[in-house]
Amino acid sequence: MTQPTLADAIYEDNRSNIQKMRDLGFRRIKLEGPVNRKVWVWVRALPSPGPGWPPILHIAIQKRGMGRMGVDRWDTFMEIKNQIVGENCEAVEIYPADERLHDAANMYHLWGFASGDFRLPFGLQQRVVREVWP
Repeated sequence: MTQPTLADAIYEDNRSNIQKMRDLGFRRIKLEGPVNRKVWVWVRALPSPGPGWPPILHIAIQKRGMGRMGVDRWDTFMEIKNQIVGENCEAVEIYPADERLHDAANMYHLWGFASGDFRLPFGLQQRVVREVWP
């Protein structure tokens, strides 16, 4: 039997969503604070993609209730990333080629690198944060 894919889990049979995610190797994580009331979060460990890269945590995020995430999505995802992989670790959200698109469950995906000293070879290099907004 082949390993089910995320697409299989979304469309296949009448198993509960919880069982479908578990079959894919995810475990549900309960977060601390208000973010826990907004979303369900699932995590699975993936091996390193190659030399020089740390193992990866695939973080699947689904809004509780119907509809898509609102304008506060970035702040919510940053909090989730910080709680799961840490404040000093990086994570990415991918906007895939159309042939790899998954858009059937209002689920969002982050891939976090669980190594505090690993930095992606691209992105912003210095911290610049505006503490107070008008």
